[in-house]
Amino acid sequence: MEESIRILVVDDHALVRNGIISLLITHPGFEVIGEAETGHEAIEKIIGYQPDVVLLDISLPDITGIEVLSKVRECEQAEKVAFLMVTMYDTKEYYYRAIKSGALGVINKNAGKTELFTGVLRVSAGQRYFGENVSSDEVDRIIADFDKKKFEANDPEKVSLTEREWEIMFGLHDGLLSKQIAEKLGISGRTVDIHRTNIMQKFQVTNSNELFAKLETSEKLKRIMNSREIPKQFF
Repeated sequence: MEESIRILVVDDHALVRNGIISLLITHPGFEVIGEAETGHEAIEKIIGYQPDVVLLDISLPDITGIEVLSKVRECEQAEKVAFLMVTMYDTKEYYYRAIKSGALGVINKNAGKTELFTGVLRVSAGQRYFGENVSSDEVDRIIADFDKKKFEANDPEKVSLTEREWEIMFGLHDGLLSKQIAEKLGISGRTVDIHRTNIMQKFQVTNSNELFAKLETSEKLKRIMNSREIPKQFF
């Protein structure tokens, strides 16, 4: 008898998380061994449970799913864990960041039961999966296109941010969590998470430490962070 595929589900919305779990448990070959609603909780449980597959939401309230993936990949206990990223915003940037960080696939939260099951089965077998409408060849082209742009993106002074992104950058620099930034700016935590993910993508980094290390290479950007004056030419 074949062993079940052991799955950990990570999503900060209980309704979404419970909905995914309710679908997974109908498959005789799947076993849901745990769930998490924050990035830090996910890291702890991935290392502790060592699941076969992690269904990981890209947007989380404390750190992004991409950051979770990056941190977990540094741990020997999680070397064999396969990651299937889940998102409402399946943009090309998300495909690129997810694959570059070590995920084997990305699916949309609107995906049906068949796509969900196929995704889990594919990534558990070490194969890539991006839903029914996105081929592996198309993702290869996306990765190639973004790799071409990477050289320019490595110059932090060439990155263009919106005014709102600068405001969130200042909050991150102060060590604030997404919820605290949201309260300070009068916006939703989900909006902060989306902007935060966009900032990481624009600077080609996976976490706040990498982001601010990159900013330290530019005297111009260091002055902006210290003065908190948003330069109009940057957006």
